[in-house]
Amino acid sequence: MKVYTYLDKVYHAILRINSDAKYSILGEDINNIQWNHGTTPISISDIEAKVAEMESEFDTTDYNGA
Repeated sequence: MKVYTYLDKVYHAILRINSDAKYSILGEDINNIQWNHGTTPISISDIEAKVAEMESEFDTTDYNGA
């Protein structure tokens, strides 16, 4: 079973919120997300809430890609 870093979880959470999101996380800092190609920004609090909501999935699912 894969062990997910917090940043891995953030990537999956963002794509769960908006599967079409185009973004970069600069310097591996969740507070420094660059939203690209007209993607509507997602608040840090919404991302963190989705990470928490998905926590049991991270414990039981081996995501291949996003």
